[in-house]
Amino acid sequence: MNSDKTEPLDLQVPEDLLLETNAKAALAHSCLVRNMAAQKGRQVCIYGYLVTTKPVRTIKGEMMYFGSFVDCEGNFLDTVHFPETARKFPFRGRAVYRLQGRIVEEVGFMSLEVSSMEKLPRKADPRAGA
Repeated sequence: MNSDKTEPLDLQVPEDLLLETNAKAALAHSCLVRNMAAQKGRQVCIYGYLVTTKPVRTIKGEMMYFGSFVDCEGNFLDTVHFPETARKFPFRGRAVYRLQGRIVEEVGFMSLEVSSMEKLPRKADPRAGA
């Protein structure tokens, strides 16, 4: 193929690789369950896969939730979602969530008092179209 024309190079990063790179960067700057004790009392961001929730009514009759998540290392994370936060940031099914909040210790166990929560999109399975 001898051609005098030079094709321009496409230096664009593929979107799926960009998403993966951004995800790795985000994880690198987030807290892991194994580091929670060192971050006690601080505001942190943790990524976790939702395992289960437990709804509870407060004395005022409002709904609040306790959540269980698994981080990227397979460690369990307990969360507390007070009524106002639970209304603003509802659970939207099993998925990975970006959780932000304050780490607290109660009776020797660490948990996250959630101040915001976002369900993250799933990367499409490339085999699905085949």
